[in-house]
Amino acid sequence: MNDRLKRLSAPPRSVQATWHLAEADAATVIAVADCLIPRHGDDAGASEQPQLIENVEGAIAARRDDVDVLMQVLERLRVIPRENLLTTLRSMSDDGESSFGVLSSVIAGGYLMMPSVRDHIGYPGHGRHRVDIEKTVDQLTSGILSSVQERGHTFRRPPEEDT
Repeated sequence: MNDRLKRLSAPPRSVQATWHLAEADAATVIAVADCLIPRHGDDAGASEQPQLIENVEGAIAARRDDVDVLMQVLERLRVIPRENLLTTLRSMSDDGESSFGVLSSVIAGGYLMMPSVRDHIGYPGHGRHRVDIEKTVDQLTSGILSSVQERGHTFRRPPEEDT
């Protein structure tokens, strides 16, 4: 482990995919990725990235609580002709379907986890950023955080992981 990771306030979490997408589901993910993150000029589309499916599987593993929703939406989209897929995805988004949020976040998350993509967009990943004490004091006394302080602490227990 490098020194940068040792200094993080929380230990790094490695998520391993515990299953692999079936061939039909992987093909649907690639088709949806072509719609959500298409080729643009010299920038490759999501489906052109060699690690897309592997990274999407990792993103799915991190969202285990939504696997059933994801598998249902992939099954639903599998029968949509490719030329109608973008229109279907736009309708899902416009209608506020939660399954679209799950699907798009898993595909975009898998895409953005790829080191080549992060390098291309200039995102270095998470890192330690020192807090400016003067700025913190100013924010606490200016009232900008009053609503957060009044609300108090919030905590949602994450879903239990199957072992």
